[in-house]
Amino acid sequence: MKLFKNKYLYFILAILFYIAFMFFLSEYTILPLVKSIFKLDFYNFIMTYYLKPFTSLYQSYNDYINFLNGWLQIATYIVLFIGIVGILHKELIYDLKDYKERENYCNKYIGYSLILYFVVNFITNIVTNLLKIILKTGVTSENQNQIEAVMTSNFGGAIFMIISVVILGPLVEELIFRKSFFKLIPNKIAAIIVSSIIFGLLHTFSFDYTLTDLLIVTLPYAMSGVAFGYCYYKTENIYPCYILHAGLNLFSTILIFSM
Repeated sequence: MKLFKNKYLYFILAILFYIAFMFFLSEYTILPLVKSIFKLDFYNFIMTYYLKPFTSLYQSYNDYINFLNGWLQIATYIVLFIGIVGILHKELIYDLKDYKERENYCNKYIGYSLILYFVVNFITNIVTNLLKIILKTGVTSENQNQIEAVMTSNFGGAIFMIISVVILGPLVEELIFRKSFFKLIPNKIAAIIVSSIIFGLLHTFSFDYTLTDLLIVTLPYAMSGVAFGYCYYKTENIYPCYILHAGLNLFSTILIFSM
């Protein structure tokens, strides 16, 4: 008996590719390397001698770093998108045909999942705020802080976020955390729980957090994962989950940009 059937192997490969690139290659190799090359001294040299005379081009160091982070995020998601869609393209083709055949049914559960999303996030906000008061901490998610910093920068942050957070990111994440996890875990309730916890942790994990801080910043993402997981549980199709995820990210992006 083979260790894995071929249909399972593709989902395992997709998950391993996501983890390997998202964290080991991007976070601990590409990002530090680029930041070390474009360090503060290099920035000051360029800005002082080349761009400062052109006041419309001159930007603060924070905007410069946000611009760099924005490009790195887009590059990361482009690679992930190409790799994961390449691995699971047959699933996407099958689900597209299925979605067209059951469009009304699938759209109905997009609506139900949207309601669930706002309900669980409302409850989660109350819980996390209470935990912050009890534990006397003001910790916030570094992932959210970085998104907001890029969004409010003067280097076209909204474009960066729309491409990576609204278009590419949701499809990549739904293929990994819903499609792949649900295919590998037979029990659907267990699949929702496991995928939601890992979804939350991979968005927020940092060795700089204490365990209590990690719980506070992870909980909102994990509970969002529950709503996305419910959508997949009811439809067994990636497209309703993608529409829901992308739509909510677009809504958040508009809110941040308007602020």
